[in-house]
Amino acid sequence: MIDFFVEIRMRSLIVDVLKAPVGPVPPCGVPVPGSIFKRAKTVEEVEKRLGIRVSVESGVKKPDIMNTLNDILEEYERMLRANPKFRGVELFELKLSAFHLNLNNASMGLYEGLTKTITVQPTAGHKIARAAQLKLNAAKVKATTFRDAKNVFRHEFGHGVQHQLITEAENFRLRDAFFDIVDDPKKLKILKTKISSYATTDPDEAFAEIFNLMVRGDPVSDDVYPTAVKLIRRILGKVKKS
Repeated sequence: MIDFFVEIRMRSLIVDVLKAPVGPVPPCGVPVPGSIFKRAKTVEEVEKRLGIRVSVESGVKKPDIMNTLNDILEEYERMLRANPKFRGVELFELKLSAFHLNLNNASMGLYEGLTKTITVQPTAGHKIARAAQLKLNAAKVKATTFRDAKNVFRHEFGHGVQHQLITEAENFRLRDAFFDIVDDPKKLKILKTKISSYATTDPDEAFAEIFNLMVRGDPVSDDVYPTAVKLIRRILGKVKKS
């Protein structure tokens, strides 16, 4: 039996908690106040926290493995805190494999829809990759040449979002709108200048490039690819007022 005064105090605490104001979920690209990332020490720990299988190409140095995996883990946990809708994107496996990427003519990352697998270069978390990315950022080079693990992962995760959270009808509208942009030199230049040259190659790549920038917190104007921007805003819970 609980002491009468202890019971009263417990009830008071519960009421205080229920009355406490709950702030809005911070938007993607903005660190969650008070959240401190705890680095994983093993691949097994990364698997447990990600909730998916992790496979690593043989011959990769352990520091590169853990740096890349921790960069991805930190970003994935931040994304889930900032936007719970991302839990609706199923991932079965995360691969660190340069060989697999080379087989598929992909330089830094790859998303495979059938197997729901994301592959990233094993060295994407290396300090050289990070330094190269900082240099590109300083030169205001957009997503065309992203080299670091967090940007690569966000881009590939964007493919997963498009593959799993967007309907066929919406994807049809995305493709239709993209080819309207391609047929208009002025609109195509806007997409290339404000997003990346890679975004002009394919509607899926354009979506993933824009998704990456918006999720990391970069401002993206409506005129770059209105149909894609509107869909991503809806997923992020950011509906722009007219």
